[in-house]
Amino acid sequence: IIKCKVITMKLPRLDIPNYKTTLPVSLTEVTYRPYTVKEEKILLMAMQGDDAGDKIEAMLQVVTNCSSVDAKTCHPVDIEWLFLKIRSCAVSSRVEVMYNIAPETCGKPDDSQRVCPVKISGGFDIGSVEIKNLEEMSQYATRSGDTWVVMITDTVGLQFKIVALDVESDHLYGLVQSVIDGSSVYPKEDFTAEEFNTFIDSFVPSQLEPVTKFLRAVPFTSAVITARCSVCKKEFKSEVTDIVNFLV
Repeated sequence: IIKCKVITMKLPRLDIPNYKTTLPVSLTEVTYRPYTVKEEKILLMAMQGDDAGDKIEAMLQVVTNCSSVDAKTCHPVDIEWLFLKIRSCAVSSRVEVMYNIAPETCGKPDDSQRVCPVKISGGFDIGSVEIKNLEEMSQYATRSGDTWVVMITDTVGLQFKIVALDVESDHLYGLVQSVIDGSSVYPKEDFTAEEFNTFIDSFVPSQLEPVTKFLRAVPFTSAVITARCSVCKKEFKSEVTDIVNFLV
């Protein structure tokens, strides 16, 4: 009987680099890594369906897997920003899209026999993505790290921590961290939702206008898609928002 010794060899594991970025809304510094084929499969499965909720859940899972944050606790814009960073180092910073051309915008001469295509290839660079409305928010509130203070009167104000902003009154209590009255600060743990709603109802509408404007100045991602027609050579530009919809 000849005995054979079985030699097993473990396959190597590749080192994945880590990066750092500061989230634009919370100003929190976080670490992240490129997503792997394992996470890419999560995105591809979500993209096969038409359910927007499944796509969002896939993005949240990838961000949580590939960064130092729990995606479900962060502001949506911070999550989009982080997902773009993760996608940029995993695939490419260039995002290719198809640009639709309306016939009346074509740049070819009227007597030309050449026909411009209805769709042309275009795209944008993730590095050029901007976060809009943060400056507008600062017109109505004072920022301190990841919290904002909106003054209702000269001495009374509300401190907010931005997660998912909503102008509905039912969600106002969920966003408030504390109530400020002069030098006194009342943390959220000291009052119930009912007490807070009674407090808010005691103001006249004009006093709450800064709060309303602050909550409506919701941050969002924005990028400019550029595309050039191969026939007429005309360059087209279009601003798009909710950038993550192009990727998931």
